[in-house]
Amino acid sequence: MASTIDHDIEQLSHARSSKRCAAARRLRKLGDPKPGVALLVALKEELKDERTWETQYQMIMAIGHSNYSEALPEIESLISRQIGGMVEIAMGDTILRLSRVVDNGWKT
Repeated sequence: MASTIDHDIEQLSHARSSKRCAAARRLRKLGDPKPGVALLVALKEELKDERTWETQYQMIMAIGHSNYSEALPEIESLISRQIGGMVEIAMGDTILRLSRVVDNGWKT
């Protein structure tokens, strides 16, 4: 399984948005905290292009599903950018998920 996670982490920086999106979707399904840092780094880059909203959505959701609570302040700060649409829905979902992790003291 580690090789799959490593491959998907590598794909987060692929030149094609469809590859990045698919990797984020797979990482979201795994729910493993290992790719949390890589997802946050990739998301920061992804946010530069509003056309890739689906990829942004998947990356944000993957951060939430991985319970990477260290990303909570960063995701909360994105709300002020008023990105809109599905990306903001993903932010809300992820903020709720990560807030529960922090409030309950769960470890990522």
